[in-house]
Amino acid sequence: MSILSKSPWWALGLAGLLLGGCLALMGGLLFIGTRLALSGGGVLLPIPLAPQTIEGLATVAAKPSPARADPILWEEAEDDLNVKNEPQKVLDLLLPQLDQLTDSSDLARAYALVGKAEFQLGRFQLAAVYFEKLYRLQPTVENLFSLATAYDLGGDLRHALEKYQALAEWQGAEADLDYYKDVAQERIGFITDVLGTPTPTG
Repeated sequence: MSILSKSPWWALGLAGLLLGGCLALMGGLLFIGTRLALSGGGVLLPIPLAPQTIEGLATVAAKPSPARADPILWEEAEDDLNVKNEPQKVLDLLLPQLDQLTDSSDLARAYALVGKAEFQLGRFQLAAVYFEKLYRLQPTVENLFSLATAYDLGGDLRHALEKYQALAEWQGAEADLDYYKDVAQERIGFITDVLGTPTPTG
């Protein structure tokens, strides 16, 4: 008969527990030793993360803070447009930056400057594209007027009529609202005569 069969049950349980603890301790020390050896004996290497954790970190990393433009960029663009009257320089300066801007106020500022530059160059349909984007970000009466005018001068009378009608119905207390409404009413009358559609009542 073996010695194990003569030992009491609690002695066998205690021996098994000690053996398991020793194996766990040896495994842990082996793991740490391997990490130290791989990292050059200094800092422990990071333990690999579960795929779900990695995906979660990637989601957080994929949300960068909005990219802001350098204030000097705006000064230069506004100087080229308003002082030097060189709209092409504004386009050369800002168009390459548009895809990099994520801050909504910077985007609105860029769309306004690019739209005005295209307008000054007589490219009214391109100006309308940027004024449309500007109006979506900042729906003000001034931006709506710029958009309507660009459509009008670009020959897109149906869109111009739609924007002028929105101007005529604008409710607010803006300083130049009466001027915008007067121009809108005049252009609505002219465009409806050209298109042959009745002026909406209301």
